[in-house]
Amino acid sequence: MEGILVFLNSFAGSKSESLQPYLYLGGGETVRLFKNGDNPFEHESLRPFDGQRVVLTGNHNENQVFEVESISKADHADKTESEDTV
Repeated sequence: MEGILVFLNSFAGSKSESLQPYLYLGGGETVRLFKNGDNPFEHESLRPFDGQRVVLTGNHNENQVFEVESISKADHADKTESEDTV
């Protein structure tokens, strides 16, 4: 799966309100992400990729959260989003 990793405010107004990682796929579609072993409020292994185009491997769990097995910067990460859609 490929897209731009972003951190968005989630669970507004609850005790769990925090910035959570999502993969922006384009067209307003996002997929919530989680990496096993990370603190669910810190997401330390995903933070270095914030705002970057990435390639992920993994699977959706029963809560429709994508569990990341591996992450890498996309080969064509230097392109802008508008270039990708032309």
